[in-house]
Amino acid sequence: MLLDVVRIAPDSLAAYSTMVRVSQQLGRLSEAKYHCERMVELAPGDVSLVLWLGWLNFELGCFDEAKNCADYAESAAPDRSPDAQRLLVFVCGKSGDWRRASVALEKLSALQPESINELVAVAFGAFADHLLTRYRAGAFTEVVNLSTQMPNQFASTDRAIADEVAFAVSDSLLRVGQYDEAMRAIKACIPASGASRRPRPPLASSRSLCLVTSLMPSRLAIQKRAVESWLHLGAQVVSLNSAQERASLEHAFDGVRFVTAQRDARDRFGKPYVYIHDMMTVMPGTPAHTVGLINADIILSPKSGPVLDKALAQSRTSLVCGHRYNVDATDPRDVSGSGADIYEGGFDWFLFSPETTAGYMDAPFIFGGPWWDIWLPARALSRGISVSTVRDPVAFHEYHDQRWDETMYRELGHDFIRTMTAASGPTEGHFHMRLSELLKTAQARFGSDKPSAQEFSWLSPLVRSLIALDSRVL
Repeated sequence: MLLDVVRIAPDSLAAYSTMVRVSQQLGRLSEAKYHCERMVELAPGDVSLVLWLGWLNFELGCFDEAKNCADYAESAAPDRSPDAQRLLVFVCGKSGDWRRASVALEKLSALQPESINELVAVAFGAFADHLLTRYRAGAFTEVVNLSTQMPNQFASTDRAIADEVAFAVSDSLLRVGQYDEAMRAIKACIPASGASRRPRPPLASSRSLCLVTSLMPSRLAIQKRAVESWLHLGAQVVSLNSAQERASLEHAFDGVRFVTAQRDARDRFGKPYVYIHDMMTVMPGTPAHTVGLINADIILSPKSGPVLDKALAQSRTSLVCGHRYNVDATDPRDVSGSGADIYEGGFDWFLFSPETTAGYMDAPFIFGGPWWDIWLPARALSRGISVSTVRDPVAFHEYHDQRWDETMYRELGHDFIRTMTAASGPTEGHFHMRLSELLKTAQARFGSDKPSAQEFSWLSPLVRSLIALDSRVL
């Protein structure tokens, strides 16, 4: 339909803009870039389109083109200099042009000093990813040279991956024969007397997993136990929250990197729920091999290492969805699977590759609300991505009262129908065909009516059944 609009009105920026977003959602970044370039041709004076094209080039690894977009944006619209410098930080960090990245960071520090710490925390992943990639390739001399160009702003970073970077640098110094420098680097990593570091378990993929959640100002005790269980298994932990919630939570949790959400769902649902789309935007900045979403009160068993290793390996090529087990015990860490009940009504944790996050963007769903945990595997299957489910008793959850707001359940249910209908197309596959028929039935049954949540509740179990038919159990 959009292609028809473009043929009829080839100068329609709105049509091209929608095509860019749809292409991004489907992971077709080259197509998105093509349509974005057409928009730039139609509106050459619109710097926001040039910056959009720059970020697409960044995601595609076209770093020189991304730099050109940033340079043009800064020269054409000086008021957009912060946006251009932010793009340069990521592009130059990922491509190894660290001297220029340092210059961009200095400019940003002067232009927006209040936001530089948050940017540094996110951008460090791009730098670390490049350095660790070169280290794993055996380019030890290059790693040593890169370490001398690391921007000063990263010196105080408190991210777990910093230890892995420090080890790579120390080992590279040893391998190139710079023994004194290597010893100094190693000593710098050792905590001061009396200090201790969080012990890391012997998990094969330790420090290659980043779990993103949204912690809550209530039920702090169970959330602290949950976070501790994730850290114990070697995960990095990121929490996306509104500015007000972040201020109240940041000092209550150790080992968590908090990120301020630029928007929340208060206008729609009265509470500062964060959007799944915004949680996905946090993930590309991490150097972890696997990223994931997890509900804030889910405790992972300390004995779950072998199952998680299997899930982490599977997440490279598919979306992994995990069920929880409900328990009465006040400390689920002491519970075995035999005394708990599996929850079949949805999923509470997900693992996937950072490269696939673009396909889950621009969804209207909120974290902590209904439908998002069903939409995620449905979207994956509709895009041809395999889905694997974990039913082993590795994730535990204490029973507590849970009542969906009827308006929220109904509105997000309609969003599910709308977004999945928009994503449907002439794709082969049993899931796509079955889901399309189910959505047609839902549209015919509800249309513009406003059914109660109870009347609407028949759709969710049927979608879960379709997902089960086309997924495999790990």
